Amino acid sequence: MRIGFLGLGTMGTPMALNMCRHFPLTVWNRSSSKYPPLIEAGAKIGSTPSQVAQNSDVIFTMLFDAAAIKDVLEDLRTSLTGKTVVNSSSVPEEFSHYLAKEVSRAGGRFVEMPVSGSKLPAEQGQLVGLLGGDAQVVEEIRPVLKPITCAAVHCGPIGYGLRTKYAVNLYVIALAVGLAESMNLARAQGIDPTVLGEVLNAGPMASAYSHNKITKITTEDWSSQAAVKDCYNSSKLICEAAEASGARSPLIQTCRSLYKEATEAGYGEEDMIAVIKALSRSSQSKNGEEYMVTVLPIPRTSGLDSDNPTATSQLGELYDGCDAAHSRDKREVLAAPPITTITALFVFLLDNQRQSPASVRSPRAPRLRPTSTRQAHYIHARPFWVQEEQSQCEQVSTGTPPWLVILHRVVLDVQVQVLARDLKRHVYAIDLRNHGESPHAHRHDYVAMADDVAGFISEHGLKEPTLIGHSMGAKTAMTLALDQPSLISDLVSVDNAPVDATLSRNFATYIRGMRHIEEAGATRQSEADKILESYESDIGIRQFLLGNLYRTTVASDDAKSEQKNVVKFRIPLDTLAKSLDNLGDFPFRNPDERRFEKPALFVRGTHSKYVADEVIPLIGRFFPRFSLVDIEAGHWVISEKPAEFLKAVIEFLTPKE
Repeated sequence: MRIGFLGLGTMGTPMALNMCRHFPLTVWNRSSSKYPPLIEAGAKIGSTPSQVAQNSDVIFTMLFDAAAIKDVLEDLRTSLTGKTVVNSSSVPEEFSHYLAKEVSRAGGRFVEMPVSGSKLPAEQGQLVGLLGGDAQVVEEIRPVLKPITCAAVHCGPIGYGLRTKYAVNLYVIALAVGLAESMNLARAQGIDPTVLGEVLNAGPMASAYSHNKITKITTEDWSSQAAVKDCYNSSKLICEAAEASGARSPLIQTCRSLYKEATEAGYGEEDMIAVIKALSRSSQSKNGEEYMVTVLPIPRTSGLDSDNPTATSQLGELYDGCDAAHSRDKREVLAAPPITTITALFVFLLDNQRQSPASVRSPRAPRLRPTSTRQAHYIHARPFWVQEEQSQCEQVSTGTPPWLVILHRVVLDVQVQVLARDLKRHVYAIDLRNHGESPHAHRHDYVAMADDVAGFISEHGLKEPTLIGHSMGAKTAMTLALDQPSLISDLVSVDNAPVDATLSRNFATYIRGMRHIEEAGATRQSEADKILESYESDIGIRQFLLGNLYRTTVASDDAKSEQKNVVKFRIPLDTLAKSLDNLGDFPFRNPDERRFEKPALFVRGTHSKYVADEVIPLIGRFFPRFSLVDIEAGHWVISEKPAEFLKAVIEFLTPKE
């Protein structure tokens, strides 16, 4: 029997090598760098996925996610008649049903077989195959599974292999995070990790898995057997499965957050146990001391007005040195010993939002007046303080080092913290008007948004900050740089250019899909995702859009109940729908009249259309000191390739010798 294999990553390469020792094998991978060991083992190389299928009877796919599989599916369709496709990639269950249907339409047969095990079991041919599909087809392919599995369990029809995989991975991921947290606690208490490792390895919970991960921690060997980014992807799928089935999943929710943090901090390619680095980063502080900043949202109905600096200043003084607590019925301040000699409280006055206080750790936070949301500028902002000595932090009042102002809050919190740490700068991450927690306004164009940002910079006394913006935020940053260049020191534009450009029709499609969700009265994110899937197939983009959802209560259509909980979008869909034409425009046309003579970095996704090669000369005329960095990604560069994005920005903003 002839075997085809698509995807030669951490798991795919050893699986394919084991196949090659027993069957004629043809392989394909996006990057040719993975081919040498397969060629040496006797495998043939297919120039396309379709060519692999033509030379195979059974085709295995071991690609990163559903989007990667969809990319190769179009090429495969014409070559699947009479073939069997076995998907071992981790994908959502609904995508597996979609894939089975598409393969069947193309004349082929489909089996899902996610695997339990990481790189070492894959190398040893000791994976556990979790099969879902027709029982007869499963039995027919069993002989070709022997080189890669120690057991191949038929879990049921399509979808059941993945359901089993989700349950297995929840257990494995929770074990890894539990071990990492245990080791981190030991180290924080001054216990040598090798001592704890010796204790654990001698106890009843010892296993080959724990031995391996303990060794990796104690030797700081982060070479990947199952990568952090894969665990993040897997934990998202598990959370979706749990929500869809109504199962409580508090552990995996926590694990997902930690793996998200680790991925965004640049550890995505390292072994899953490197999640300990995320735990260590969040618990470290200078000289072993920790300081607490409490962010306490206060509704306007409290009688406090954000436009009254005296009131907000007095409130800040009242709360200084105290801890804040949230009551079910009211917000109250409880007198308590300060966590250290300095406890800074920043009060955000939001529009009638009931939120619990959120606390973030920040060593030696500077004493500044409370920050308020000024309706005049339609901006809500969140500050992040650089972790350094108090004397250095106090330099913020002189503008040194410059602030970073990130437009549109598209850079996630952990990435902001990395920028603050590595560049030794304070950061404001802001929501532009009509987004996130910022106020809504009927006018929505780049001149208005740039004016909002200019007002924010002036109001907060920021001396020539750096602006970082993605997409709409990038055009806003460019508009401000060209209109008021003296306000900022430099800028980073992510995947947008200073040109009029018709927005991708996808944006209008997204708005229609999001309206559909609200009109349907979806009550859960999983329901919203199913609706949005008919408008956007890429699960990554859907998750990004659905990140704007919040839960609220509306009148119920059911006579038995007066109210029901639904999900809605924070952003005003009608306003954005009417503004789509404005968002494609750029307000300046003539680079001879407007020019930004300071440094500018343009980061573009090579698979995106927004910064085409032909517009680069125009960028150079508007921004003569620009530099360009290409990242292999689509439009959502920051979320697709967080480590590469952070590297480019940090290199650009790091002072040159």
